[in-house]
Amino acid sequence: MESDGYSLETEVGSEQIWYNYLELFDDSNLYQTQAYNKHSKGAKHLSHLILKKNDKVIAIAQLRLFLIPFLKRGIAYLLRGPVWKRKDEDECLETLERMLSALYNEFVIKRKLVLLIEPNLFEKKDHTYESIFTHQNFWLKKQINRRKTILIDLKKSSEDLRKSLRRSWRQNLRKAERNDLIIENNGENKFSYLEEIHTEVVRRKKFKTDLTVNQFKNINKDLPANYKLNVMTCKNNDDYVSGLIGTAIGDTGIALIGGTTSKGLKTSPSSYYYLMWNMCQWAKKTGCKWFDLGGINPETNPGVYQFKSGMRGTEMTYLGDYQACKYGISCIACKFLNFKLLIDNKQRLEICHQKEQRRRVLSP
Repeated sequence: MESDGYSLETEVGSEQIWYNYLELFDDSNLYQTQAYNKHSKGAKHLSHLILKKNDKVIAIAQLRLFLIPFLKRGIAYLLRGPVWKRKDEDECLETLERMLSALYNEFVIKRKLVLLIEPNLFEKKDHTYESIFTHQNFWLKKQINRRKTILIDLKKSSEDLRKSLRRSWRQNLRKAERNDLIIENNGENKFSYLEEIHTEVVRRKKFKTDLTVNQFKNINKDLPANYKLNVMTCKNNDDYVSGLIGTAIGDTGIALIGGTTSKGLKTSPSSYYYLMWNMCQWAKKTGCKWFDLGGINPETNPGVYQFKSGMRGTEMTYLGDYQACKYGISCIACKFLNFKLLIDNKQRLEICHQKEQRRRVLSP
């Protein structure tokens, strides 16, 4: 590879060097920070790959390795990577191709692992990305429901963004502003309040989630100053009625986790509109070009979908998860995970179907 100007590195040197690399790219994100991966499953085995062209860093990836003890076989997992869109440069598809090839050679051929990638990419009408993954020996994992979200274009003025809101959304926002609700930003000491709010929301809505406020609290401690999460809370008089955590890394801000208390739904039902709008404006002020509302599922969570779609953004579908494997034991582990994923998805769909049937029966 070095004969044509390209070279690879697998050693970072220090956390600061990794964050310096992330600063070079528009598609940098929280999930590719060392802080996030340190507090996630597989944290004991982190691995990196840096692709350079003529000594210029053009793509990076941080992976978690799930290894079978003593065998050094298992799975290399890349979440929201690789990172390859350099700031102030046109998208170079050759860089993506080169990086996928390097990942395949390093983790599948050399280390004999299964390589699983959840890329930070959205589907295109011309299927450009899909063809690149396929050409580099990856195949799409079976997924019943592809992940979707809504993106808000922050390149528009705040006035235009507000005008584009659905009428009911604007009304709720104005109502919150008239009620003199207090928004508190960057409240690292507010994690405890947010944990209480989120715990109540999970209990009330009876849904399962792997995301916890405490996890984000630990992540935030290890993030550098310019990557800190925004812990935003909303108060009505002396009561915290709603909260939201957001991140703004690269060119996209993301609403991560939040909710409204039962009391807040009664006294300040518009508070979460106020929070989401302020988080969106915060991401815009930090220089982000897009604001990701944090995922949607019209079938399993129609209420949240209705709320988020009211901001009149663009509905986007993630590219899907890709995998590559070649050697025995690692491939068996991958097949087991795929089977488990398929069963879990079927169970979730069945539960959602039953809830929808009950709702229709109870509806007048």
